Amino acid sequence: MDFSRRPMNQENPYAPPTIASAPIGGQSNQPFPFVTDSADRMILKEVIRDAGQFWVAIALCLSCSAIALGNSCSAIGAFIIPFWYLARLLQWNRLAKQYPDLMLRGAPPGSIQAKFQSSQWKLIVGMIAGACIFAPFVFYIILLIVSGAFAS
Repeated sequence: MDFSRRPMNQENPYAPPTIASAPIGGQSNQPFPFVTDSADRMILKEVIRDAGQFWVAIALCLSCSAIALGNSCSAIGAFIIPFWYLARLLQWNRLAKQYPDLMLRGAPPGSIQAKFQSSQWKLIVGMIAGACIFAPFVFYIILLIVSGAFAS
């Protein structure tokens, strides 16, 4: 029996396949390789950042509105949040149309494309939650104005 080692002339059968393709989101030297305009890069970064902080914005909006209703002072969060997230959603829509590479399916988790695509639902939830807080607050203010007008 020959128990000597065979020479390693052949390729490793367990090596992962090598694919020569274009870099996908974040695997390049540039942080946003497919967004060519620097202003759009900044907007893309801010849209993703704001979408990631939507729970904080909703919590602040709720707490500021609750304090405002209890102390009858202004709740600026109830006025800002729905419109802020609407503006970010409109920016998201413009970027999605202008740069179709951002909408590639099968993007690796954690890539710019995956973060951008997941930010859509977060922006929608933030906008709806802000509107749900904004509407009763406006109704409360209108009720105070109407009751004050009839009281005099």
